[in-house]
Amino acid sequence: MRRLPLENKNSMHNNKESNAYRVCTSNKPTGLNTRIRFKSVRCYNCSDIGHTAQNCPKPIKRCDKCYRLGHESNECQQDSSNQANSARGSTEFKTDVKKVLQITEGDKLNDKFYKSIKLNGILRSAYVDFGSQCTLIKEKIAFESNLILDKSSLPVIRGFALGSILPSGRVQVAIEIDAVKTNIDAYVVPDDLLNTDVLIGQSLTELPSVTALKTSSKLTLYCDDSKMDRVNLYNSHNTSFDGLKSLTIHSDDEYTGNLFISGNVCFKNGHEYITLQGIFYFEKGLGQVFLINLSGSPLEFDKGKIIARAVKLPKTTNHKTAEIHVNNINLSEYEMTTDEFTKRKEPINMDMLNIGPKVHD
Repeated sequence: MRRLPLENKNSMHNNKESNAYRVCTSNKPTGLNTRIRFKSVRCYNCSDIGHTAQNCPKPIKRCDKCYRLGHESNECQQDSSNQANSARGSTEFKTDVKKVLQITEGDKLNDKFYKSIKLNGILRSAYVDFGSQCTLIKEKIAFESNLILDKSSLPVIRGFALGSILPSGRVQVAIEIDAVKTNIDAYVVPDDLLNTDVLIGQSLTELPSVTALKTSSKLTLYCDDSKMDRVNLYNSHNTSFDGLKSLTIHSDDEYTGNLFISGNVCFKNGHEYITLQGIFYFEKGLGQVFLINLSGSPLEFDKGKIIARAVKLPKTTNHKTAEIHVNNINLSEYEMTTDEFTKRKEPINMDMLNIGPKVHD
């Protein structure tokens, strides 16, 4: 057997170590096979060869229908029926889409959001959705109401009906709900997407003059109106405060019930403060209102100072016999008697927003 000199053994060991080191750190080009494999890589985004989608320099192209890279929705080859079937069983698809609103008759917790409304003077069923950015209406109802569809510049409604839909058109409708009467824009969608005639969204609920009073079992929408009964509210005690203050106030008479106080900002120099808007309960003329001091120094309010002017809200009662089940309701026979104020008072017109001059002094 041939024996190697000791120095040769050491050199062989060093060569192995150096070779291993070069494999990790060498800046030389990769081998031929590696280069061939790299050239055969195709980008899922732009379809070019030589890089992956993660390193693609071009803008990401993702289809809104099948949610895959490499093409846009107008180039999608996937059949719509296959897409619907795969959407029901695909976990990946469900994670990319917002949850669909489910309106069910048996959900007692949501009963308060079902409303009987008037749309262009005709009684309809509605569901109030505070999370929806727009108001929706069935195609059937739009046709029955002879509404004129505006098909220009229609938005894509996302997070609805297991994906995205394009409405049939935009319409303007007059809606009366509880104590609110206003004209708003609504989008017309296929009948099978709504279980009620109308879905009322933020285009109505987020109007500046609309206030919602919600309990665990009841939802009522109110609005400021100059024709409703108004009352002056006065400071009950000499008061000095910083920051946020719950101020005890009283009315002209011993009124008991809810008062709507419109928000107000006073900019008088050295006397800046905010009166918070809301619905406040008064007992025999006494109640509370919230003020925020913005002046940077204590504010002093004398006893008897007018703090705000408020609107007396109609009293409401719950009638179990008047519960609405939107899937079974016969609109031709049902009357809007859920609240007493619908019998005694005209709905509030949104054009009448002022309850009187704002109070500053």
